[in-house]
Amino acid sequence: MDRREFLRRSGAAGLTIAWGGSLAACAQSTAAATAGAPGAARVANGFNLAQVGLQLYTVRDQMAKDLDGTLTAVAAAGYHLVETAGLYNLSAADLRAKFDAHGIRTVSGHYPLADIEKSPDTVFQTAKTLGQEYVTVPWLDPSLRTPETFASLPARLNKIGEQAKAAGLKTAYHNHDFEFQTYGASTTAMERLLAGTDPALVNFELDGYWAYKADRDPAALVAKYPGRFVMIHLKDSTAAPAKEFADVGSGVIDFRKFLSSASANGLRYAFVERDISPDPIASIKASHQYLETVLRG
Repeated sequence: MDRREFLRRSGAAGLTIAWGGSLAACAQSTAAATAGAPGAARVANGFNLAQVGLQLYTVRDQMAKDLDGTLTAVAAAGYHLVETAGLYNLSAADLRAKFDAHGIRTVSGHYPLADIEKSPDTVFQTAKTLGQEYVTVPWLDPSLRTPETFASLPARLNKIGEQAKAAGLKTAYHNHDFEFQTYGASTTAMERLLAGTDPALVNFELDGYWAYKADRDPAALVAKYPGRFVMIHLKDSTAAPAKEFADVGSGVIDFRKFLSSASANGLRYAFVERDISPDPIASIKASHQYLETVLRG
């Protein structure tokens, strides 16, 4: 199941959200939230393990079958921070209550571009109820990957960024490998997105796996654009030519280099993700255990 179908089934696409209960407070600042949090030992450049979360797309099937049991396993694996990808047919208020009950908070959510543009106020209300800081555009349907789309997208993202800022939120864009194609231009779509968006309005979330798959060095990318990549996805890859998904630390991506470069250039949050895994719970455990060795010494 790809992201579009998952978001549709889980209740994010179309935003047919059942509201209930009072609105929860917005997210606290990073400093306040991480102080005293599990794994909050400081590391170089101030980035710490408490700022490492899980993109819940990794455990989407488990969440659909047993949400409480999966959140228990997520917290037991060491994750007290998550990034959402859908609402699992719950209201935002009810999902927030589930997170709170398991000692988990969410600072970013993946929301389809079409939903944000069609119903920005509804998306922003969802994000604020969940306590999120970032409304993140996660993916473009293949039908939209055209020269026309990438010509218009920077201005559209700037508009979303202005709307989000007015609502007390921030906007981010998450890449795959297709943004590193040129679509007939002299530069890649990714370069044009970075150049054409206002840094005060649009942030980026660099998925290191997809950058590597497109033959880019994720550490070099974040260094080239300081301050733009406030979030990253930690996802490993097997060696070329296969470049298949792997648990963090079991593949070929240099995460010490990636995290060091990102944390020196404005990183706020990092999320473990593995799109496809034979055992997602085992994967998130192994990835967190590896990151403990990287971030604690």
